[in-house]
Amino acid sequence: MFARLLTGSRATLGVCACILSALVLTGCNDSSPSDNGTIQVSRSVNGTVTLVAGKTQTVHLNFTSVGTDALFNLAVNSGLSSLPTGWSGPATFTCAVVAAANDCSLDLTFTPTSSSSGTLTLGYIYKSTTGLDKSGSVSIDYSASAANGVESHVSPSGQVAAILGTGTRAVTVTFNTNDGTPASALAITTDLSSLPTGWNSASNAFNCAQVSLGNGCQLQLSYAPSTVSSDTLVLNYQYTDNGGTARNGSVSIDYAATSHNNLTATASPSGQINATVGAGSQPVNITFTTDDGNSASNVAMNTDLTALPTGWSSATPHFTCATANTGNGCQLSLTYSPSVIGSGTLTLDYGYNDNAGTAQVGHATIPYIATVNNNVVGSASPSGQIVAAAGASRSVTVTFTTDDGNPASSMAVTTNLSSLPGGWSSTSSSLSCSTVATGNGCQLPLTFAPSTGGSGTLQINYGYTNNAGTAKTGSVSISYLATTAHVYIGTLGVAVESCSIQGDGTLSGCADTSLSGTAVAFSSDHAYIGDFYNSAIYACSAGLDGSLSNCTSTGSNIVYPFVMTVSGNILYAASGNASHTILRCDIQNDGSLSNCADTTSLTTVEGLNSANGYLYASQPHSDAVSVCQQAVNGTLSNCATTGSGFSGPEDIAISGNFAFVANTTDGTISTCVINSSNGMLSSCTKSPLAYGPMGIAIYNGRAYISSRSGNIYVCDVNGTGALSNCAISNGGSSLGLSIQLAIH
Repeated sequence: MFARLLTGSRATLGVCACILSALVLTGCNDSSPSDNGTIQVSRSVNGTVTLVAGKTQTVHLNFTSVGTDALFNLAVNSGLSSLPTGWSGPATFTCAVVAAANDCSLDLTFTPTSSSSGTLTLGYIYKSTTGLDKSGSVSIDYSASAANGVESHVSPSGQVAAILGTGTRAVTVTFNTNDGTPASALAITTDLSSLPTGWNSASNAFNCAQVSLGNGCQLQLSYAPSTVSSDTLVLNYQYTDNGGTARNGSVSIDYAATSHNNLTATASPSGQINATVGAGSQPVNITFTTDDGNSASNVAMNTDLTALPTGWSSATPHFTCATANTGNGCQLSLTYSPSVIGSGTLTLDYGYNDNAGTAQVGHATIPYIATVNNNVVGSASPSGQIVAAAGASRSVTVTFTTDDGNPASSMAVTTNLSSLPGGWSSTSSSLSCSTVATGNGCQLPLTFAPSTGGSGTLQINYGYTNNAGTAKTGSVSISYLATTAHVYIGTLGVAVESCSIQGDGTLSGCADTSLSGTAVAFSSDHAYIGDFYNSAIYACSAGLDGSLSNCTSTGSNIVYPFVMTVSGNILYAASGNASHTILRCDIQNDGSLSNCADTTSLTTVEGLNSANGYLYASQPHSDAVSVCQQAVNGTLSNCATTGSGFSGPEDIAISGNFAFVANTTDGTISTCVINSSNGMLSSCTKSPLAYGPMGIAIYNGRAYISSRSGNIYVCDVNGTGALSNCAISNGGSSLGLSIQLAIH
């Protein structure tokens, strides 16, 4: 075949050669047989081969002859043995014949693993139709880019810090690709509706169809903490890179919530530091902690620890702590070892940075004292024997102090306060005082309310730790006497009668006293007897047994005293003489009367009593009761009639906001309400009684009423002031014409 191809007409070959020259070659003419035949290389990928790392592209090279003549012995003689990184193909490539349409193809594969670019060049050789050696080359430009990633950028950068109570921090997360080439289908996979406390998202779902550069893909967050905390918020996301691969990523946001907290210094032992001179040293530890448990930093003592007050010393001349929060991690050790008695306050100044980083200062004050051994003593008030009548009560206060005015501690009453002797009680079930020194800071309230007569000694035991730290005990002894209350009954023409009041309110043991008189009144333990017939007032000592003794005439300007009453240190006496008004006298400390003089214009008064700055006077001849204003010195003014319905009113008793008036004419007791603002009586109602009530007194919820018949009535008084269950109780004695009675 080869011989046949070479025997053709030269003219024919020349024309063929020139045609090829016009299409492919240059410098061709029909007189040059060496120029006939050339190879054309076509590619399946035109231009630059561009891939993303990790992808694969096959490039198909097809070698064909230009024209109709075949070429021979094609061989790639350079480039295949040293392909660029990412390229692969056969080690050798040859074709025996290359024609215009035959299949002489070389496949190369481009699989880049990283970014790269360059030109792949293959050199080849072949023989022309005339057998001449010819060569050529083919070049392939290529470029590989790495698969892009989506990166996140948080604004503000670094740790997101917020101070409690200062509002909300806005946080923006911007998503970009790392090479500017778009990625797609980005979506946050973290549940945005369940973010850590304080964090919130503008939306519970977030996605972006495309991500590249700029601010086109932004997640808006806010941080508004309510408690101090610190942690890292991690948001996971997914996307598809520019190579079509599904990929994942995450963004981490460090955050911290701080507060303007305070560093406090606590001394142990707490309170005043006590030491006994010559008894060794007292260690004192100052512990620094924050008031919210969150850290403070850069703690440093500003006080010069080498110049502390006398007796104080520090284990270190300079004290610092890098951080302080809770526990004993930041503690200053001091020692107090006094050599002389004294007291003072140690002040320690320090500085620190609070949890929010703000510089702060603080100080601790430690009171201290150097003492000797002291004792806690209990004092009862009133002092001496406590005396109370059966059915009455006395308040007693026991005050605990130290004998030197310096503190003792851990004082506690050890006596069972719920099992005191009969008649004794306390509103406190127990008493303990952390410190005891002077004043009324440590007191035990007691009440003595006997129901029967008797006597004894109440002992209150207690324990404490004295100023030197020694445990001690002590006791308070209170002597008491329970007496029987007595009704004293003034009669016309015979001796004053004294009767004992029993627990059920009845009278017993009635007996004459040493004096005669119609009027009876008491001021403390002084009894005053008004002798109507002799125009005298006697001051006596009232005995616990109901007797009267040491009676002496007292006062001046006395005219027929019929009834009397005591208001504070003033005694008022109403005269039985129609020409005289109400007499007022000053009561002296020894019980004597002085400066006696008439006051007001009221006459024919036969009943008296006073309360709350008002004096009440009854005038039976006009069926009236008057109320007068009392001055501080006892003078009376602005007297006016008050109340209604009275019938021969005699004596008046007052209890609470009620006034009780004995109506001798119709045998009733009027109960009237007292107006606290002006003293006037109103809403008067009557309770029936037997003939001729004269004197009346209220005691322990009962009314005691004397009468013209010589009987004494005892009635119950209810909460509305009404009388009921009235019964005669003369105490085994026959009384005369009873005028006024008083209870003591």
